Amino acid sequence: MALEETGRTAEPRTSLPRIGAPIQHPRAAGYNGPIIPAVPPSSPAPMPSSSRSAKPRPPVILAFGGAEVRFDWQGDRWAHAVRFEGGLGRGTEGWHSLEGPHPGDDDRWPASPVFAELHTHPIAGGIAVMGLGLAGRSHFSVSVGADPAAPGAIRFDIAARIQEPPNWLGSTYRSDGPAATILRVEPLSLAASPLPRTVEWSYRIGPHGIEPLSGARLGA
Repeated sequence: MALEETGRTAEPRTSLPRIGAPIQHPRAAGYNGPIIPAVPPSSPAPMPSSSRSAKPRPPVILAFGGAEVRFDWQGDRWAHAVRFEGGLGRGTEGWHSLEGPHPGDDDRWPASPVFAELHTHPIAGGIAVMGLGLAGRSHFSVSVGADPAAPGAIRFDIAARIQEPPNWLGSTYRSDGPAATILRVEPLSLAASPLPRTVEWSYRIGPHGIEPLSGARLGA
């Protein structure tokens, strides 16, 4: 597994190590930009309410096997894209998270959880990316890494600490390719229960698409 952070100056996509190639030092792959060690950043991205939130940030790339997750800073939060070597076999090349308000234009309940801080964390056999953020009065956290139960897939474990009944809660993706598809991953149940409470959902994205796991389902 390799984790890289590119410099502020855009590098051609081909300057990064080829997905699926044996792991090697970026210099050996022809990459000439700065190399950031895979350790938690000393100055994490601020929460969206911070006056520094518009500051550009270099992308973060998590790669292993034939899979890649790329995190890009978009205004006040990290968006991400998942791609696989050879595409998904369905006329698509990957999935992009959809950010901002869910239909209904309520910033408190975004289309996907808000992640304004990213950290790397060592795990058995590699590295995971941990994210934190908030929207309205809700706090979000995520862990992203290789799925040990499904080689070549990427697992997302998300938790939301909510203070009020949600209008919407989940993760939203758009597929690449000429026939773009929108898929939403939702928690299984949002039945009324005492507040505040924590809602959790998990899913994996693999070469054949998005699969809901513990506490989740695919929504319309």
